Amino acid sequence: MQLVLVPHSVTQTTANLWLCASETDVPPGDFPLTLQDVPPVTVSQASWRVVTADGELPAEERKTWVQVVHCDGLDPGTSYVATAEGAMARFSTLPTSLPRPNETPFTVLLGSCYAAHNDHGVGPMMDIIGQNLRPSIKFLCGDQVYLDQQGFLPGIPFTAKGMARGFLAKYLRNWTGTSGFGKVLREGATWFSPDDHEYWNNFPNPATAHPATLFEGRRKTITRIARSLCRDFQIDDPALDGAHRTFKVGILEFFVADTRTNRESGNHKFQADVDQQALIDWVEALQGPGVLVVGQPIFDQPASALGAMFADRTLPNYEDQYPPLVRSLLSARHSVLVLTGDVHYGRVASTMRLSGNPEIFEVIASPAAVVFGPPENTSAAPEMFPAKSSGGAQVPARTFPESERAGDNFATLGFTEASGIVRVTVRLWYVREPAREPTPIRFSLT
Repeated sequence: MQLVLVPHSVTQTTANLWLCASETDVPPGDFPLTLQDVPPVTVSQASWRVVTADGELPAEERKTWVQVVHCDGLDPGTSYVATAEGAMARFSTLPTSLPRPNETPFTVLLGSCYAAHNDHGVGPMMDIIGQNLRPSIKFLCGDQVYLDQQGFLPGIPFTAKGMARGFLAKYLRNWTGTSGFGKVLREGATWFSPDDHEYWNNFPNPATAHPATLFEGRRKTITRIARSLCRDFQIDDPALDGAHRTFKVGILEFFVADTRTNRESGNHKFQADVDQQALIDWVEALQGPGVLVVGQPIFDQPASALGAMFADRTLPNYEDQYPPLVRSLLSARHSVLVLTGDVHYGRVASTMRLSGNPEIFEVIASPAAVVFGPPENTSAAPEMFPAKSSGGAQVPARTFPESERAGDNFATLGFTEASGIVRVTVRLWYVREPAREPTPIRFSLT
Protein backbone atom coordinates (compact mmCIF):
# COMPACT_ATOMS: atom_id res chain seq x y z
CA MET A 1 0.00 0.00 0.00
CA GLN A 2 1.08 3.56 -0.71
CA LEU A 3 -0.35 6.42 1.37
CA VAL A 4 -0.26 10.10 0.36
CA LEU A 5 -1.38 13.10 2.39
CA VAL A 6 -2.23 16.42 0.67
CA PRO A 7 -3.56 19.56 2.43
CA HIS A 8 -6.61 20.94 0.65
CA SER A 9 -8.48 24.06 1.79
CA VAL A 10 -7.94 25.72 5.18
CA THR A 11 -9.57 28.45 7.23
CA GLN A 12 -8.23 30.32 10.25
CA THR A 13 -9.09 27.38 12.54
CA THR A 14 -9.71 24.33 10.29
CA ALA A 15 -8.04 22.23 7.62
CA ASN A 16 -9.26 19.62 5.14
CA LEU A 17 -6.55 17.01 4.66
CA TRP A 18 -6.92 14.68 1.68
CA LEU A 19 -5.58 11.15 1.92
CA CYS A 20 -5.11 8.57 -0.81
CA ALA A 21 -4.32 4.89 -0.24
CA SER A 22 -3.38 3.06 -3.42
CA GLU A 23 -2.29 -0.44 -4.38
CA THR A 24 -4.57 -2.08 -1.84
CA ASP A 25 -7.63 -4.29 -2.34
CA VAL A 26 -9.26 -3.14 0.90
CA PRO A 27 -9.30 0.21 2.68
CA PRO A 28 -6.76 0.64 5.46
CA GLY A 29 -7.86 0.05 9.02
CA ASP A 30 -8.21 2.89 11.51
CA PHE A 31 -5.01 4.83 12.23
CA PRO A 32 -4.17 8.23 13.77
CA LEU A 33 -3.39 11.43 11.92
CA THR A 34 -1.25 13.66 14.09
CA LEU A 35 -0.65 17.42 14.23
CA GLN A 36 1.58 19.03 16.81
CA ASP A 37 -0.26 20.51 19.82
CA VAL A 38 -3.58 19.05 18.63
CA PRO A 39 -5.19 15.76 19.73
CA PRO A 40 -4.78 13.05 17.06
CA VAL A 41 -7.61 12.58 14.57
CA THR A 42 -8.70 9.07 13.67
CA VAL A 43 -8.57 8.21 9.98
CA SER A 44 -11.54 5.89 9.92
CA GLN A 45 -11.65 2.76 7.78
CA ALA A 46 -15.38 3.37 7.25
CA SER A 47 -14.72 6.79 5.67
CA TRP A 48 -12.61 5.61 2.72
CA ARG A 49 -14.25 5.92 -0.71
CA VAL A 50 -13.05 3.62 -3.45
CA VAL A 51 -12.11 5.26 -6.75
CA THR A 52 -14.15 3.70 -9.56
CA ALA A 53 -13.84 6.28 -12.38
CA ASP A 54 -17.65 6.55 -12.39
CA GLY A 55 -18.00 2.78 -12.30
CA GLU A 56 -15.74 2.07 -15.27
CA LEU A 57 -12.86 0.43 -13.39
CA PRO A 58 -13.44 -3.33 -13.11
CA ALA A 59 -13.99 -4.51 -9.54
CA GLU A 60 -10.64 -6.30 -9.43
CA GLU A 61 -8.83 -3.03 -10.34
CA ARG A 62 -10.44 -0.87 -7.66
CA LYS A 63 -7.36 -0.50 -5.49
CA THR A 64 -7.33 3.26 -4.86
CA TRP A 65 -9.14 4.80 -1.89
CA VAL A 66 -9.58 8.45 -0.88
CA GLN A 67 -11.01 10.41 2.00
CA VAL A 68 -10.88 13.93 3.44
CA VAL A 69 -10.16 14.37 7.15
CA HIS A 70 -11.50 17.58 8.68
CA CYS A 71 -9.35 19.03 11.45
CA ASP A 72 -10.64 21.83 13.67
CA GLY A 73 -9.57 23.67 16.79
CA LEU A 74 -6.44 24.95 15.03
CA ASP A 75 -4.75 28.29 15.71
CA PRO A 76 -4.88 31.07 13.07
CA GLY A 77 -1.77 31.79 11.06
CA THR A 78 0.04 28.73 12.40
CA SER A 79 2.22 26.20 10.60
CA TYR A 80 1.49 22.50 11.12
CA VAL A 81 3.12 19.25 10.12
CA ALA A 82 0.64 16.44 9.53
CA THR A 83 1.75 12.81 9.66
CA ALA A 84 -0.13 9.56 9.13
CA GLU A 85 1.32 6.08 8.66
CA GLY A 86 4.56 7.48 7.26
CA ALA A 87 2.91 10.07 5.01
CA MET A 88 3.71 13.70 5.76
CA ALA A 89 2.57 17.15 4.63
CA ARG A 90 2.99 20.74 5.84
CA PHE A 91 0.39 23.50 5.84
CA SER A 92 -0.52 26.77 7.53
CA THR A 93 -3.90 28.02 8.63
CA LEU A 94 -5.05 31.40 7.36
CA PRO A 95 -4.08 34.40 9.47
CA THR A 96 -6.80 36.69 10.80
CA SER A 97 -5.15 39.73 9.20
CA LEU A 98 -2.43 40.50 6.71
CA PRO A 99 1.07 41.16 8.08
CA ARG A 100 2.39 44.68 8.35
CA PRO A 101 5.02 45.82 5.80
CA ASN A 102 7.91 45.11 8.22
CA GLU A 103 6.66 41.55 8.91
CA THR A 104 6.93 38.29 6.96
CA PRO A 105 4.40 38.52 4.09
CA PHE A 106 1.40 36.26 3.68
CA THR A 107 2.71 34.27 0.71
CA VAL A 108 0.73 32.52 -2.03
CA LEU A 109 2.14 30.09 -4.59
CA LEU A 110 0.58 30.13 -8.07
CA GLY A 111 1.08 27.46 -10.73
CA SER A 112 -0.53 25.58 -13.61
CA CYS A 113 0.18 23.08 -16.39
CA TYR A 114 2.23 20.16 -15.13
CA ALA A 115 3.24 17.43 -17.61
CA ALA A 116 5.12 14.82 -15.57
CA HIS A 117 7.13 13.43 -18.48
CA ASN A 118 8.74 16.86 -19.06
CA ASP A 119 9.57 17.80 -15.45
CA HIS A 120 12.90 19.66 -15.42
CA GLY A 121 13.24 20.23 -11.69
CA VAL A 122 9.91 21.14 -10.09
CA GLY A 123 10.80 19.34 -6.85
CA PRO A 124 14.17 21.08 -6.35
CA MET A 125 12.55 24.41 -7.26
CA MET A 126 10.00 23.88 -4.47
CA ASP A 127 12.92 23.36 -2.08
CA ILE A 128 14.45 26.67 -3.21
CA ILE A 129 11.15 28.53 -2.87
CA GLY A 130 10.63 27.02 0.57
CA GLN A 131 14.08 28.11 1.74
CA ASN A 132 13.32 31.70 0.71
CA LEU A 133 9.56 32.14 1.08
CA ARG A 134 7.51 29.26 2.43
CA PRO A 135 4.06 29.77 0.83
CA SER A 136 1.13 29.69 3.23
CA ILE A 137 -1.33 28.56 0.55
CA LYS A 138 -1.31 27.83 -3.16
CA PHE A 139 -3.59 28.02 -6.17
CA LEU A 140 -3.18 25.50 -8.98
CA CYS A 141 -5.05 26.88 -11.97
CA GLY A 142 -5.57 23.86 -14.17
CA ASP A 143 -3.88 21.15 -16.22
CA GLN A 144 -2.71 19.42 -13.06
CA VAL A 145 -2.89 16.35 -15.32
CA TYR A 146 -2.79 15.99 -19.10
CA LEU A 147 -5.40 13.31 -19.65
CA ASP A 148 -5.50 13.86 -23.42
CA GLN A 149 -1.75 13.50 -23.99
CA GLN A 150 0.09 10.18 -24.24
CA GLY A 151 -3.19 8.36 -23.79
CA PHE A 152 -6.00 8.90 -26.22
CA LEU A 153 -4.18 9.88 -29.35
CA PRO A 154 -5.08 8.80 -32.91
CA GLY A 155 -4.67 5.08 -33.39
CA ILE A 156 -5.31 4.12 -29.75
CA PRO A 157 -8.65 2.30 -29.40
CA PHE A 158 -11.29 4.10 -27.38
CA THR A 159 -12.85 2.12 -24.54
CA ALA A 160 -14.35 3.42 -21.32
CA LYS A 161 -12.36 0.96 -19.23
CA GLY A 162 -9.16 1.89 -21.04
CA MET A 163 -9.79 5.56 -20.34
CA ALA A 164 -10.52 4.83 -16.69
CA ARG A 165 -7.26 2.92 -16.27
CA GLY A 166 -5.17 5.46 -18.16
CA PHE A 167 -6.63 8.54 -16.50
CA LEU A 168 -6.29 7.11 -13.00
CA ALA A 169 -2.68 6.12 -13.71
CA LYS A 170 -1.91 9.74 -14.64
CA TYR A 171 -3.44 11.07 -11.44
CA LEU A 172 -1.54 8.55 -9.35
CA ARG A 173 1.74 9.35 -11.11
CA ASN A 174 1.36 13.07 -10.38
CA TRP A 175 -0.14 12.79 -6.90
CA THR A 176 1.46 9.74 -5.35
CA GLY A 177 4.62 9.05 -7.31
CA THR A 178 8.06 10.56 -7.04
CA SER A 179 7.21 13.41 -9.42
CA GLY A 180 8.04 16.98 -8.49
CA PHE A 181 4.33 17.72 -8.48
CA GLY A 182 3.89 15.47 -5.45
CA LYS A 183 6.29 17.73 -3.56
CA VAL A 184 4.26 20.78 -4.61
CA LEU A 185 1.07 19.16 -3.35
CA ARG A 186 2.47 18.27 0.06
CA GLU A 187 3.65 21.83 0.80
CA GLY A 188 0.79 24.12 1.86
CA ALA A 189 -2.96 24.14 1.49
CA THR A 190 -4.30 23.98 -2.07
CA TRP A 191 -7.25 25.37 -3.95
CA PHE A 192 -7.56 23.65 -7.35
CA SER A 193 -9.18 25.27 -10.40
CA PRO A 194 -9.40 22.59 -13.15
CA ASP A 195 -8.97 23.52 -16.79
CA ASP A 196 -9.17 21.81 -20.17
CA HIS A 197 -6.54 19.08 -19.82
CA GLU A 198 -8.34 17.68 -16.81
CA TYR A 199 -10.62 16.63 -19.70
CA TRP A 200 -9.20 17.39 -23.16
CA ASN A 201 -7.88 20.37 -25.08
CA ASN A 202 -10.84 22.60 -26.00
CA PHE A 203 -13.22 20.88 -23.56
CA PRO A 204 -16.21 20.63 -23.81
CA ASN A 205 -16.01 21.30 -27.54
CA PRO A 206 -14.75 18.70 -30.03
CA ALA A 207 -10.99 18.68 -30.55
CA THR A 208 -9.81 17.85 -34.04
CA ALA A 209 -6.51 16.56 -32.62
CA HIS A 210 -8.41 13.91 -30.64
CA PRO A 211 -10.82 11.96 -32.88
CA ALA A 212 -12.58 10.41 -29.88
CA THR A 213 -14.00 13.84 -29.03
CA LEU A 214 -15.60 14.29 -32.46
CA PHE A 215 -18.47 12.02 -31.38
CA GLU A 216 -20.98 13.25 -28.80
CA GLY A 217 -21.35 9.87 -27.09
CA ARG A 218 -17.61 9.55 -26.61
CA ARG A 219 -17.33 13.11 -25.34
CA LYS A 220 -19.94 12.27 -22.71
CA THR A 221 -18.05 9.14 -21.68
CA ILE A 222 -14.71 10.95 -21.36
CA THR A 223 -16.37 13.79 -19.45
CA ARG A 224 -18.06 11.41 -17.04
CA ILE A 225 -14.87 9.49 -16.24
CA ALA A 226 -12.60 12.55 -16.07
CA ARG A 227 -15.00 14.52 -13.89
CA SER A 228 -15.32 11.64 -11.46
CA LEU A 229 -11.54 11.47 -11.04
CA CYS A 230 -11.21 15.24 -10.74
CA ARG A 231 -13.82 15.14 -7.99
CA ASP A 232 -11.92 12.36 -6.19
CA PHE A 233 -8.50 14.05 -6.36
CA GLN A 234 -9.01 17.82 -6.60
CA ILE A 235 -12.21 18.63 -4.70
CA ASP A 236 -12.34 18.34 -0.91
CA ASP A 237 -16.15 18.59 -0.83
CA PRO A 238 -18.09 16.79 -3.61
CA ALA A 239 -20.88 19.35 -3.23
CA LEU A 240 -18.45 22.01 -4.51
CA ASP A 241 -17.63 20.18 -7.75
CA GLY A 242 -17.48 22.94 -10.39
CA ALA A 243 -18.59 25.59 -7.89
CA HIS A 244 -16.87 28.74 -6.68
CA ARG A 245 -15.31 29.19 -3.23
CA THR A 246 -14.57 32.34 -1.23
CA PHE A 247 -12.55 33.28 1.84
CA LYS A 248 -10.90 36.33 3.43
CA VAL A 249 -7.56 37.17 4.99
CA GLY A 250 -8.01 40.46 6.78
CA ILE A 251 -9.25 43.01 4.24
CA LEU A 252 -8.18 40.84 1.28
CA GLU A 253 -11.06 38.87 -0.25
CA PHE A 254 -10.55 35.77 -2.41
CA PHE A 255 -12.87 34.24 -5.03
CA VAL A 256 -11.78 30.92 -6.56
CA ALA A 257 -13.69 30.18 -9.77
CA ASP A 258 -13.87 27.00 -11.86
CA THR A 259 -14.26 28.28 -15.43
CA ARG A 260 -14.01 24.87 -17.10
CA THR A 261 -15.99 22.09 -15.40
CA ASN A 262 -19.44 23.56 -16.16
CA ARG A 263 -18.43 25.24 -19.42
CA GLU A 264 -20.97 24.83 -22.21
CA SER A 265 -20.23 23.94 -25.82
CA GLY A 266 -20.05 26.90 -28.16
CA ASN A 267 -19.32 30.52 -27.25
CA HIS A 268 -21.78 31.36 -24.51
CA LYS A 269 -20.96 30.23 -20.96
CA PHE A 270 -17.71 29.28 -19.22
CA GLN A 271 -19.33 28.64 -15.82
CA ALA A 272 -22.77 27.93 -14.37
CA ASP A 273 -25.14 30.89 -14.14
CA VAL A 274 -25.18 30.72 -10.33
CA ASP A 275 -21.37 30.99 -10.20
CA GLN A 276 -21.31 33.79 -12.76
CA GLN A 277 -23.82 35.80 -10.74
CA ALA A 278 -21.95 35.08 -7.52
CA LEU A 279 -18.73 36.36 -9.11
CA ILE A 280 -20.31 39.61 -10.31
CA ASP A 281 -22.00 40.10 -6.94
CA TRP A 282 -18.65 39.51 -5.20
CA VAL A 283 -16.88 42.13 -7.34
CA GLU A 284 -19.64 44.68 -6.76
CA ALA A 285 -19.72 44.06 -2.99
CA LEU A 286 -15.97 44.19 -2.32
CA GLN A 287 -15.17 45.99 0.93
CA GLY A 288 -11.45 45.84 0.21
CA PRO A 289 -9.09 44.57 -2.50
CA GLY A 290 -10.04 41.28 -4.16
CA VAL A 291 -8.13 38.31 -5.57
CA LEU A 292 -9.90 36.40 -8.34
CA VAL A 293 -8.55 32.95 -9.29
CA VAL A 294 -9.56 31.65 -12.74
CA GLY A 295 -8.36 28.97 -15.17
CA GLN A 296 -7.54 31.31 -18.09
CA PRO A 297 -6.40 34.93 -18.42
CA ILE A 298 -8.88 37.76 -18.67
CA PHE A 299 -6.29 39.99 -20.40
CA ASP A 300 -6.51 38.12 -23.69
CA GLN A 301 -7.77 38.13 -27.25
CA PRO A 302 -10.70 35.94 -28.26
CA ALA A 303 -9.49 32.87 -30.14
CA SER A 304 -10.05 33.02 -33.89
CA ALA A 305 -12.49 30.66 -35.59
CA LEU A 306 -9.59 28.35 -36.44
CA GLY A 307 -8.13 28.66 -32.97
CA ALA A 308 -11.47 27.80 -31.39
CA MET A 309 -11.64 24.72 -33.60
CA PHE A 310 -8.06 23.42 -33.43
CA ALA A 311 -6.80 24.83 -30.10
CA ASP A 312 -9.01 26.23 -27.34
CA ARG A 313 -11.42 29.06 -26.69
CA THR A 314 -10.32 31.85 -24.38
CA LEU A 315 -12.56 33.57 -21.84
CA PRO A 316 -13.14 36.54 -24.22
CA ASN A 317 -14.82 34.11 -26.66
CA TYR A 318 -17.74 33.67 -24.24
CA GLU A 319 -20.15 36.37 -25.31
CA ASP A 320 -22.75 35.80 -22.58
CA GLN A 321 -20.41 35.94 -19.57
CA TYR A 322 -17.14 37.67 -20.41
CA PRO A 323 -18.58 41.16 -21.16
CA PRO A 324 -20.59 41.35 -17.90
CA LEU A 325 -17.54 40.22 -15.94
CA VAL A 326 -15.40 42.90 -17.60
CA ARG A 327 -17.99 45.59 -16.88
CA SER A 328 -18.13 44.62 -13.22
CA LEU A 329 -14.32 44.67 -12.91
CA LEU A 330 -14.08 48.07 -14.59
CA SER A 331 -16.63 49.57 -12.22
CA ALA A 332 -15.47 47.92 -8.98
CA ARG A 333 -14.69 50.17 -6.04
CA HIS A 334 -11.52 48.29 -5.11
CA SER A 335 -8.55 46.77 -6.88
CA VAL A 336 -8.89 43.24 -8.22
CA LEU A 337 -5.89 40.97 -8.74
CA VAL A 338 -6.47 38.06 -11.12
CA LEU A 339 -4.39 34.89 -10.69
CA THR A 340 -4.37 32.43 -13.56
CA GLY A 341 -2.41 30.07 -15.82
CA ASP A 342 -3.03 27.91 -18.93
CA VAL A 343 -1.14 29.82 -21.62
CA HIS A 344 2.42 28.46 -21.17
CA TYR A 345 4.10 31.72 -20.22
CA GLY A 346 4.45 33.82 -17.12
CA ARG A 347 3.36 37.46 -17.11
CA VAL A 348 2.32 40.36 -14.91
CA ALA A 349 0.03 43.00 -16.41
CA SER A 350 -2.32 45.74 -15.27
CA THR A 351 -4.73 48.35 -16.51
CA MET A 352 -6.01 51.70 -15.28
CA ARG A 353 -9.74 51.61 -14.76
CA LEU A 354 -12.37 54.22 -15.55
CA SER A 355 -12.25 57.63 -13.87
CA GLY A 356 -9.01 56.88 -12.06
CA ASN A 357 -10.51 53.95 -10.16
CA PRO A 358 -8.08 51.35 -8.75
CA GLU A 359 -6.22 49.17 -11.20
CA ILE A 360 -6.90 45.60 -12.27
CA PHE A 361 -3.82 43.38 -12.14
CA GLU A 362 -3.23 39.93 -13.59
CA VAL A 363 -0.48 37.43 -12.75
CA ILE A 364 0.01 34.34 -14.93
CA ALA A 365 2.15 31.35 -13.90
CA SER A 366 2.38 28.68 -16.62
CA PRO A 367 3.70 26.06 -17.27
CA ALA A 368 5.21 24.22 -14.31
CA ALA A 369 6.38 21.57 -16.78
CA VAL A 370 5.53 22.21 -20.43
CA VAL A 371 3.79 19.34 -22.18
CA PHE A 372 5.85 19.36 -25.41
CA GLY A 373 9.33 20.67 -26.15
CA PRO A 374 11.07 23.62 -24.49
CA PRO A 375 8.94 26.44 -23.06
CA GLU A 376 9.58 29.27 -25.51
CA ASN A 377 6.43 31.40 -25.30
CA THR A 378 6.16 35.00 -24.16
CA SER A 379 3.28 37.37 -24.83
CA ALA A 380 2.49 40.89 -23.76
CA ALA A 381 -1.04 41.67 -22.68
CA PRO A 382 -3.31 43.26 -25.30
CA GLU A 383 -2.90 47.03 -25.35
CA MET A 384 -6.53 47.53 -24.35
CA PHE A 385 -8.81 45.82 -21.85
CA PRO A 386 -10.98 44.25 -23.04
CA ALA A 387 -9.00 43.58 -26.22
CA LYS A 388 -12.15 43.67 -28.38
CA SER A 389 -14.89 46.18 -27.69
CA SER A 390 -18.41 44.82 -27.36
CA GLY A 391 -19.95 48.26 -27.03
CA GLY A 392 -18.63 48.93 -23.52
CA ALA A 393 -15.64 50.84 -22.26
CA GLN A 394 -12.03 49.91 -23.04
CA VAL A 395 -9.04 51.09 -21.04
CA PRO A 396 -5.29 50.90 -21.71
CA ALA A 397 -3.35 47.91 -20.41
CA ARG A 398 0.36 47.48 -19.77
CA THR A 399 2.74 44.57 -19.24
CA PHE A 400 5.53 44.66 -16.66
CA PRO A 401 8.53 44.12 -18.97
CA GLU A 402 10.56 42.23 -16.34
CA SER A 403 7.86 39.51 -16.41
CA GLU A 404 8.30 38.69 -20.12
CA ARG A 405 10.61 35.69 -19.96
CA ALA A 406 10.03 32.21 -21.35
CA GLY A 407 10.46 29.11 -19.21
CA ASP A 408 8.79 26.64 -16.87
CA ASN A 409 7.73 28.70 -13.88
CA PHE A 410 5.83 29.24 -10.67
CA ALA A 411 4.90 32.57 -9.11
CA THR A 412 4.92 33.59 -5.49
CA LEU A 413 2.98 36.59 -4.26
CA GLY A 414 3.72 38.17 -0.90
CA PHE A 415 0.97 40.31 0.68
CA THR A 416 1.28 42.93 3.44
CA GLU A 417 -1.17 45.65 4.47
CA ALA A 418 -1.05 49.09 6.03
CA SER A 419 -3.87 51.64 6.33
CA GLY A 420 -6.10 49.75 3.90
CA ILE A 421 -3.46 49.46 1.18
CA VAL A 422 -2.28 45.94 0.30
CA ARG A 423 1.27 45.79 -1.01
CA VAL A 424 2.08 42.88 -3.32
CA THR A 425 5.48 41.49 -4.30
CA VAL A 426 5.46 39.02 -7.21
CA ARG A 427 8.37 36.74 -8.05
CA LEU A 428 8.45 34.42 -11.07
CA TRP A 429 10.62 31.38 -10.31
CA TYR A 430 12.05 29.61 -13.36
CA VAL A 431 12.36 25.85 -12.95
CA ARG A 432 15.21 25.41 -15.42
CA GLU A 433 17.19 28.31 -13.93
CA PRO A 434 17.10 27.53 -10.19
CA ALA A 435 20.14 29.66 -9.36
CA ARG A 436 18.67 32.82 -10.89
CA GLU A 437 17.23 35.18 -8.29
CA PRO A 438 13.73 36.31 -9.36
CA THR A 439 13.26 40.01 -10.05
CA PRO A 440 10.60 41.28 -7.63
CA ILE A 441 7.64 43.07 -9.18
CA ARG A 442 5.80 45.32 -6.75
CA PHE A 443 2.43 47.06 -6.84
CA SER A 444 -0.36 48.06 -4.48
CA LEU A 445 -4.04 47.13 -4.23
CA THR A 446 -6.50 49.68 -2.84
